[in-house]
Amino acid sequence: MNGDGGMGKTSLASKYYYQYAADYAHVAFVFSERGIADALLALAVPLGLHFERADTTQRLEALLTEMANLRKPCLLVIDNANDTADLHANYQRLRRCPNFHLLLTPRITEFAQAATLRIEGLPDAQALDLFRKNYPLLRPDEEPLFYQIREAVGNNTLVLELLSKNLMNFNNALRTRYALADLLAALQEKGLLQLPQTAAVRTDYQ
Repeated sequence: MNGDGGMGKTSLASKYYYQYAADYAHVAFVFSERGIADALLALAVPLGLHFERADTTQRLEALLTEMANLRKPCLLVIDNANDTADLHANYQRLRRCPNFHLLLTPRITEFAQAATLRIEGLPDAQALDLFRKNYPLLRPDEEPLFYQIREAVGNNTLVLELLSKNLMNFNNALRTRYALADLLAALQEKGLLQLPQTAAVRTDYQ
């Protein structure tokens, strides 16, 4: 599943992982922060592998052998595999485990060796529901402003979540201090990274 950061790739992969975990004999979800090889080596601990004086290549060989011998079907999710060169370099390694279903969530536009599903953001109604969930003060007459804001941020799911929570921080049912129109004007004039009214908010995104 590919697409820009914040569109919901990780959330969708997590949903699949938890919903279908019982259909697999083994499941793993790793984060490719420092490359795929490093992410795979994190599986050595749950697999009970111990390496002594072995370089990275030798460790990967031992790990992949262990993975290939696991009872099928298995699921491996590799989140944030954004480096095209790294993906090409490790693709054949991943192919050595035919007992695994592989699900990757890169930001790259295409990868010829595998089928891709482009994640473009939430449909209109769901995007509006997400915004209203975090900003319940949204009035029906403000919905056109919401859709303009949505377009201004490229329908980015994470950004919409952050903006709606940020609005809620600055507003309450009795007094409005930061109107939706003000937010739209700031986005159009200053851009997302220069918003004048911001505050820390909580999100599940890692």
